[in-house]
Amino acid sequence: MFEAIDENNKQRVALKRTQKAGNVVSREYEVLSLLRGAPNVIQMVNFFYSMSAQNKLIQNAVMEFCDCSLEDKLRYAEKTKKPMSMEEIKSYGK
Repeated sequence: MFEAIDENNKQRVALKRTQKAGNVVSREYEVLSLLRGAPNVIQMVNFFYSMSAQNKLIQNAVMEFCDCSLEDKLRYAEKTKKPMSMEEIKSYGK
């Protein structure tokens, strides 16, 4: 994952680049497309293909930028021995 700036709207985005395998549409693309608009799910903003320096097909998923994940929150709570509040836990499960 890379942090980038969307030149169209000047917003921070996350860019995930992976080498394309085969001719089938990526499962990740299918899942993110199905979850478009769902609450508490990072949204895919764009998806496009490019070529690597080695002439390999690369799929690029542009997603909303989030500076931390649920995993980060759980690790922090464990490290500091301060459990997450019930409201915070519920906000991730909506």
